[in-house]
Amino acid sequence: MNEAPPAIARPPLVIIAGNDPSGGAGIAADLQTASALGLHPMPVITSITAQDTRDVVSVHPLPASQVTEQLDVLLNDIRPAAVKIGLLPTVEVAQAVGRCLREQLASVPIVLDPVLKAGGGGRLADDPLARVLREALLPVATATTPNRFELARLMDADDDADPQTLAGALAQECACAVLVTGADVAADLGQPQVVNYAALADGERLQWTWPRLPGRFHGSGCTLAAALACELAGGAAVGTAMDAAQRYTATALSQAIAPGRGQFIPGRMIK
Repeated sequence: MNEAPPAIARPPLVIIAGNDPSGGAGIAADLQTASALGLHPMPVITSITAQDTRDVVSVHPLPASQVTEQLDVLLNDIRPAAVKIGLLPTVEVAQAVGRCLREQLASVPIVLDPVLKAGGGGRLADDPLARVLREALLPVATATTPNRFELARLMDADDDADPQTLAGALAQECACAVLVTGADVAADLGQPQVVNYAALADGERLQWTWPRLPGRFHGSGCTLAAALACELAGGAAVGTAMDAAQRYTATALSQAIAPGRGQFIPGRMIK
């Protein structure tokens, strides 16, 4: 009789996100990142999208009941080491996910990537979603990874508001660490460096400076948030996890591929 193979310790990571058929962002990005970093990814689909490396054409949300059914069945069997949340396309889905996480995973690290628009500018979620993320998801999250424009939407502020001030206010309000990415601003302004800021829940402030690579990338935000969730799953402190996640993402961007006619896709299966 054949014996079962020995179990390999790979911490399980719940991924709640939409499907991107280009493989650049969404579930595909998270699966690749988690696998590369040694975790067992468990995808919970929130929506089906039609998009490519240039922009999103359409978004087809799943009903909130179907999303929570996926989560309920999964969590009844497997307790994750961490959770990464990406696209929540409707207010109803966001509220349902928030309730599920509060009830079942209150002590598990949760990373929220507040996806509101595609890299090409196309809308991915309901307009009121930013308010719901702030009220229903951020208070249960360990960390969130908005870019400057997403942070402004979350805080109902102008795009030119100081991101460090907004991050500090959001971190204090929700007791959630806020990592503000600056790649979009650096690319728009042609700046040679990307500056990322973090405000931790305990009041600590952090800053990183990275060289800006030429071109634009599809799925870099998904990669960063997923890597951060992986690092937190391994027990790293939030500041340490943020640093490691950025280093992984920088390497993935340096190994990017160009399968289409739009943005580059990070090379997440790092060699």
